[in-house]
Amino acid sequence: MKHNDVLLDPRSVQDLRGEIRRLAASYTPEWAFSDTNPDVGSVVGLIFANQMEENIRRMNLVMEKYHTEFVNMLNLSLRPAYPASGVVVMNLIEGSVTGVQVPAGTRLIGQEDTEDARQIFFETVSDLYVTGAKLTDVFQASGTFGKLLPVRGCRPRQELPGTAAREEREAAAEESLETEQMPEIPLFDFDAQGIQRWALVLTHDTLFRTRENIELRVAVRGPQGEDLSEQLADPFRFRWSYLENGAYVPFSRVEPRDGAVSLWRAQASGGTGEDETAYECTEICVEALRPITENITIQSLTLSSSCDSLPPDTVYDGMSELEPASFLPFGETVSLFDECYLCADSVFSQRDASVEISFRLRTQEHLVSLSLAQEKEELRIIKRKPRTIQYQAARTSPQVVSLEYFNGAGWRRLACEEDWSSLFDGTHAGEFTIRFRCPGDWRPLVVGGYEGRSLRLRVTRADDCYLQPCLHTMPRLENLMLSYSYAGEWKQPQKVRRLCGTEVADLTRSLWAGEAFEGFCTLPYGGNALYLGFDRPMDGAPISLLFDVKESANFVDAPLRFEYSTGDGFEPLRVVDHTRNLSESGTVLFIPPVHFARREIEGQSRWWIRLVDERGQFDNPDQYHPVIRRILPNAVEIRNRITMPEEVFYVTASVPNMEFPLSARNILSVDVFVSEKSRLSVPAMRAMLEEHPDDVRVEYDFLGEITEFYVRWTEVDNFDHSSPGDRHYTLDRMNNVLRFGDGVSVMIPPAQPGPAFTVQAVCCDGSAGNLAAGRVRQSFSQLLYVESLTNPLPVASGSDLESVESARERGANLICSKNRLVSELDFLREVQAFASSIRKVRCVVGRDFDGYPMPDAVSIAVMTEDYTESSHVFANLRDRLRAHLMQKSEATLQELLIGEPSYVEISVSVWAGTEDPDHAFELQEKLRRQIEDYLDPFTGGSGRGWPIGVLPEEAQLSRMLHSTDCGLVVKRFCATARYTDRRGVHECSLSDMRPTLFMIGVSGTHTVSIRLK
Repeated sequence: MKHNDVLLDPRSVQDLRGEIRRLAASYTPEWAFSDTNPDVGSVVGLIFANQMEENIRRMNLVMEKYHTEFVNMLNLSLRPAYPASGVVVMNLIEGSVTGVQVPAGTRLIGQEDTEDARQIFFETVSDLYVTGAKLTDVFQASGTFGKLLPVRGCRPRQELPGTAAREEREAAAEESLETEQMPEIPLFDFDAQGIQRWALVLTHDTLFRTRENIELRVAVRGPQGEDLSEQLADPFRFRWSYLENGAYVPFSRVEPRDGAVSLWRAQASGGTGEDETAYECTEICVEALRPITENITIQSLTLSSSCDSLPPDTVYDGMSELEPASFLPFGETVSLFDECYLCADSVFSQRDASVEISFRLRTQEHLVSLSLAQEKEELRIIKRKPRTIQYQAARTSPQVVSLEYFNGAGWRRLACEEDWSSLFDGTHAGEFTIRFRCPGDWRPLVVGGYEGRSLRLRVTRADDCYLQPCLHTMPRLENLMLSYSYAGEWKQPQKVRRLCGTEVADLTRSLWAGEAFEGFCTLPYGGNALYLGFDRPMDGAPISLLFDVKESANFVDAPLRFEYSTGDGFEPLRVVDHTRNLSESGTVLFIPPVHFARREIEGQSRWWIRLVDERGQFDNPDQYHPVIRRILPNAVEIRNRITMPEEVFYVTASVPNMEFPLSARNILSVDVFVSEKSRLSVPAMRAMLEEHPDDVRVEYDFLGEITEFYVRWTEVDNFDHSSPGDRHYTLDRMNNVLRFGDGVSVMIPPAQPGPAFTVQAVCCDGSAGNLAAGRVRQSFSQLLYVESLTNPLPVASGSDLESVESARERGANLICSKNRLVSELDFLREVQAFASSIRKVRCVVGRDFDGYPMPDAVSIAVMTEDYTESSHVFANLRDRLRAHLMQKSEATLQELLIGEPSYVEISVSVWAGTEDPDHAFELQEKLRRQIEDYLDPFTGGSGRGWPIGVLPEEAQLSRMLHSTDCGLVVKRFCATARYTDRRGVHECSLSDMRPTLFMIGVSGTHTVSIRLK
């Protein structure tokens, strides 16, 4: 029990009045004591009660006074206020200079967004070179997972060569990305779909113009002649497609057969015109459906195709389209130079292939004679001009038919294996096959609305075709079918291109030269890495980058390595990492190396810095992935501190226990330099100057003689452990007074006519320096070429001068622990007294933050009142606390782990009913606020908050919800818990949650749904 909880006399003034009333009724029943309508006796009683209440109050302070006097025996001084800290990011004026040097100690100004807010001064902690280089490109790459994940500036997902979408995206990629908002980056989390693609694109201007029943064959051999068709025809690993209308369409059937990959197109829609252009295909593609983790080497790649039976696309007689199943190529009558076109671009484009045209030939006769009117007219002409009159009908047919193709300049006769020119003269019937080798100069043209290659049948001889009467014997073709085959011949693609990641490489030269090439290869990135690309070099130093991490982590077991680009690759980069391998927000400082050079990666020529997963820890899919919200260049840490002007003090008489008031307030530290020229000999001064030059100030005359000699003195809490020769002083920060010792057990400044000592104080504003993000926006003096500055993260962790109550607690703990930290209670008390912002502490010996045994470790979870702010806030407190605890327990402590608790976000969804729909929104908000208050880690639950290691249970939430007085009747509810550990982010029902030693519940997102009862 604390001393201020002990009451020697707990009676209040009401208790005293009640006691007087009871005694009066016992001793003088004839007199009624009244404090509402008092008589003279009652007035005396009331005066006595009030005076007695004051005496009791004073008596109850005795324990506190005794405690204070007891602690005063330790001569403790109040711990100083601590400055708020944060990070400021600066930006140069666009197009002004390449960079500006901002030295450490540069003063900045911030203030809250209120009218009466006072200015708060800050100083930069370190030097900073504000560079004009911009972070234009950010992406993640993993050779292990075979992924490329763009974040900013990099290309979008690449389309295959030849597609319309690729051309559109490449044009869009050239647009400026300076205004793009960078999304969050789950570091080395490659679950998302990347922009990487692996594909081989084969080009041939005729072989790929296939239709639904044409077999296309691709033979692929490895370096040892091994057949790769089984591997490439695996539908779970590769997809084959053909280019059609600017997009790739998968083949309907893919199978390995006879040492090659056989491909068939899907059945095309019928019709003519636009539908026929679907056969204009010059490219096919084989694309990997899974990341390539092993290279696939190709020695040879050849093509072939064949078709067993295919009707022509259309048959055209010069006037109309005919049905290929049965048609009269030259109509019912024949005329000289009649034409018929067999249109089949997919067949007639197969250069050097053996083409067959098969059909059944029949004949039919048609008599052409004169009408009665024509005969009379003919007889009249005969009477006028005698001639021989033919009364017997003549016979005619297409005696000679020429097979021709168009070569771009004109029609040429097609050379067939046999002479078929007289096939249609009316003397032949049955099944026939015309065979020829497809010419290489066959060119497409437009025939009756069909654009493509066509075979022309032209009548070149038809005797007596114009006589009448005449019997025309005309051919009829039935079941006309086309087929072609290369008869064992294989051709090479005219072009081979490889898409690996986002890079397209032309492999045609290697294929034609017979050289082996990597048809599919792994990404050239090795392990897991985050690439940061800058648009220009960084000429100055030091350069600083701010990494704003979404959630802090107590575990750092995945070390990162920083590297920079050179002309030959990447080299290690030495950095000062304040992020603990991105487990928390902070800055990373480095000096740009001399060999820092531009390098082209993913089509972007940039100066690159990359973060590498050094040990491959993130290859484990269950690994926790830090989430980076922002990466900002030109960041520098700031502290809320003001270096005051130096004060000069004189000592006319050196007496014990001298006190000197200081003008500074909220003093952090002071530099006290005491003049000791009158006390030290010249050799002693020169020895001190040589041994401790930083602790000495010297002034010389023109002859080189020492005229002034000042020595730095040291602050101590008290003089109990000081020796007669020690240069010590104490500082009363509550009263801002500097005190020296007695001159016997410790030195004091000597009296002298000139200045005796100087004091330069460094002050802060304590908790007033805690500002929200964006509130530090000015510099105290003008920074040339700096256009703007701001703090992207809150400025926090500032605390005021230690309170007297805290000092008493610390003194009592000091007596209990004898200034040594041994037990868990010792550590707990010491951490609680360290800073006023610390609200909750838990100390566990022999366990790490995940609860695993660690015998030599002391794990301390610290929760501050500003825990909702950036993790950068806690990092500064943690470092100071670690140094303090290690100093007090260096002999007993081997491993000290300090971190924040594991925050478990508890979200509650409630379904409730009400009879008051007019105030539904108000009731809804009221219940939601009550849930937030109940889950508050500091004041929730029973009113004292939730201890670390204990989570609210569903039964407790149920009692709270059903007992709340908010005008709603809770029907049902559910609660979920979200937390992060080494294995990532997890979410489950609160009832399934098993808290660890360092978990603590915080309020998440709550929803309240209301229905009318």
